[in-house]
Amino acid sequence: GFEGLCVEPNPVYWFRLAHRKCVVAGAFVGGDRDLQEVEVSLENKEHGGIVGKDFDNKRKSKKEKRFTVSIRTMFEQFDVPKRVDYLSLDVEGA
Repeated sequence: GFEGLCVEPNPVYWFRLAHRKCVVAGAFVGGDRDLQEVEVSLENKEHGGIVGKDFDNKRKSKKEKRFTVSIRTMFEQFDVPKRVDYLSLDVEGA
């Protein structure tokens, strides 16, 4: 059966997540369509995230460009069942 999906865009956490039963996807999820370009800061670990005027991270010295994926695409790609019994959402920097 489905063991879960963990979405973590910051590679600094991937090793620790690799020991879990869930599938780990390294992606920035957001928007209603795929491939929206965003600027991100990954240097401050838990204080990182998308950089922009509408987010906690307004100005960071080291910014990188990344692309988002919609939650619909993420769920389709990883065969998330239509019925989800438990959802935990932790949004960093938004």
